[in-house]
Amino acid sequence: MNNLVITNKDFIKWYSSLPLIPHSPIGRSSYSLKGLMAYTGMSRSWILNFAERYQIQTFYLGLNRRFDEIDCKTAWEIERIKYAQWLTVDEITTHLNIDAKELLTLVAKHLVRVRCIAYTDYYCKKDVEQEIRWRESHV
Repeated sequence: MNNLVITNKDFIKWYSSLPLIPHSPIGRSSYSLKGLMAYTGMSRSWILNFAERYQIQTFYLGLNRRFDEIDCKTAWEIERIKYAQWLTVDEITTHLNIDAKELLTLVAKHLVRVRCIAYTDYYCKKDVEQEIRWRESHV
């Protein structure tokens, strides 16, 4: 009987330390702190501020704090644009207020770098912002 209790403790310790836990009877799908750091590529202190800023639901599983996966993904979609270096056409037209035709003109003039990753074109955010600033200063 004693071995069963130790086995359950070990299972909870192992299960709670996984980077991403799927939805299960133990709890809803969630990220560990390290899993969320790997997902966003940010530091521990940034993640904790991020969770507080977007009021991401947290709970404890064993000794480890877990962050709700759905809340994290929706908040990261909002925050990601600030930190991304490469964006798609839709993201650029939505967040940087430049239309697709202007963007493709800049690409044709070799003013904006392009990367093709998994059949999707990504444009350098830094180059686009630099061109927007240049246009605003020369109006």
